[in-house]
Amino acid sequence: MMEPPTEPPLVPPSDQQAQTTQPVAHQLRFEGKAGEFFGIWIVNIILSVLTLGIYSAWAKVRTMRYFYGNTYLDDSAFEYTAEPLKILKGRALAVGLLIALQAGSAVSPALANYFVMGVALLFPALMIMALRFRMYHTRWRGIRFGFQPDFRNAYLLFIPLIVYALVLGLASSFLPTEVDPEQAPTEEMMWATWAMFGAMILVMLMFPWWHNRYYGFLGNRTRYGKHPFSYSDGAWRFYVIYFIGALIMGSGILSIISLSALYPEGNPPEAVGVSAVLVTMTAYAAAMAYVLTARTNLVYSRLSVDDVKLRSELRFPRMCFLYVTNTLAIILTLGLAIPWAKIRMARYRAETFTVRTATLDGFLATAADEEAAVAEEISDVFAWDFGL
Repeated sequence: MMEPPTEPPLVPPSDQQAQTTQPVAHQLRFEGKAGEFFGIWIVNIILSVLTLGIYSAWAKVRTMRYFYGNTYLDDSAFEYTAEPLKILKGRALAVGLLIALQAGSAVSPALANYFVMGVALLFPALMIMALRFRMYHTRWRGIRFGFQPDFRNAYLLFIPLIVYALVLGLASSFLPTEVDPEQAPTEEMMWATWAMFGAMILVMLMFPWWHNRYYGFLGNRTRYGKHPFSYSDGAWRFYVIYFIGALIMGSGILSIISLSALYPEGNPPEAVGVSAVLVTMTAYAAAMAYVLTARTNLVYSRLSVDDVKLRSELRFPRMCFLYVTNTLAIILTLGLAIPWAKIRMARYRAETFTVRTATLDGFLATAADEEAAVAEEISDVFAWDFGL
């Protein structure tokens, strides 16, 4: 009788095979140079001024293509494929809205408030159009990124801010444009003031929670080729970040109060007043630097694409140093150091950003499967960049 065939014995993978399954950190690399970008930047400014802003659409494309083209992942540069004319359409609409706002303000402050409320109602739709445009025209190794439009959830996301804008707009319409110090405030004015104050406090308390929802909305609707991104919720971490930022800002306020307490008669020397301004500006800058640094690291740490993990490792002291030195250089050179500052910041962001995956080749092969179908989904109606 024949014996049944036996399966070959399992052979443990070799060290080389085992290594291929381990995630590898692929670091971004930025190769832009300040001198090169200065030439692009100064020409963009001159031509934008000479054309009364029309060339600004071409200026944006040239700038984006320079930064994208000098940012490398695994020795392959990113691409920005947008056409200036489509950007110009979006900017023309934005300028038209701005002119309408200015005209409304000249006619009646109340009319301007209603106009702002109308723009607030349009903002979620405009944001989706701009994101879809930006993602579709971003490419790496020939494969486009994409953004899935979701207008219903966008409006649900922005309901708190829309309500806040409506409350401010309606409440401000009850406040006089000129205040008479001898006239007692009316009941309507008191209600309007309390409504604005209450809405502001509520928004401040909700903002970390909302910001987490905002990044979740963006992350879960972005894709690379056929691969969707995924964002894991982390609302409490946003509260920690904003709480620490508030503490940094509060330390500056306490320092000013301490300085004021030294002069109870209310006549501090001029040097003390200058010191108070410097302390306030420093505390605000430090708080903003911390929030931006920690928030960027947090958001990217919550993003992934299949088994591909993203990681940002910006450091707060380094970011503070870059912000301070860049600002001083821009002030001392009357703005001419702006290209140098942008190149420095882009290079540091790239140096601290990694993409972790076992292999990029297999990921790219599956990402390209639906590239043709993705391209057909984009219509000219949404092919505008509103500059949001």
